[in-house]
Amino acid sequence: MVAQKKIIVRYANVLLNHAIQNNCLEEITCTVSFLQKIFGVYPRLNTLLHSPIVPLSEKQTLLGTIYNSYMLMDSPTAATNQKRLDKSKASVSSGYESITVHPLLSRFITIIIQQRQVHQLKEIVDTFLCEYRSYMGIAVAVLTVATPLADEISGLFIEKIKQLVPCKEVLLEQRVDSSIIGGYILQIGTLKLDKSLKHQLDLLYEAVTKLR
Repeated sequence: MVAQKKIIVRYANVLLNHAIQNNCLEEITCTVSFLQKIFGVYPRLNTLLHSPIVPLSEKQTLLGTIYNSYMLMDSPTAATNQKRLDKSKASVSSGYESITVHPLLSRFITIIIQQRQVHQLKEIVDTFLCEYRSYMGIAVAVLTVATPLADEISGLFIEKIKQLVPCKEVLLEQRVDSSIIGGYILQIGTLKLDKSLKHQLDLLYEAVTKLR
């Protein structure tokens, strides 16, 4: 597992470094971000790339259809998306080379296919974006609240995050979870600040229980 992680990080850093050297970092990152969204919309994609019974040539063709299916991102249901993707797959005959992407990314994906590492593509994509954000000084934070916050309050959290971790920019994702009752839970990488009312009540319950 550790060895696999090292391989994934190495591939991600190779892509990042070459993108920086070739002055195409933003273009590469935009396409890689799109790939990450695709993996989220179509969980089956990762399953197919991991499957040992699916030939590499078919995996290559499948990746090609992803770019031809960009319009599917706005489709109303996952079932409809999958039907359209299957239809798109049937119509593609020339494979990945027919897709217009940056040559650097095209070569990179071809290499990982040839080196039989395409099953790691999702993890490489995720790791690349983490490395990109680190390089750019971007902190990613998840804020869980009981009810949606106004933009002004979110802005205060962003300023607080900049004080907690060294960064130039903050990408703040707000999640609503009524089960925390009140307060908030802030997650920044491995750093977690649980200031929820539920957590406080749990601590109080534990303290009272110990006194019995």
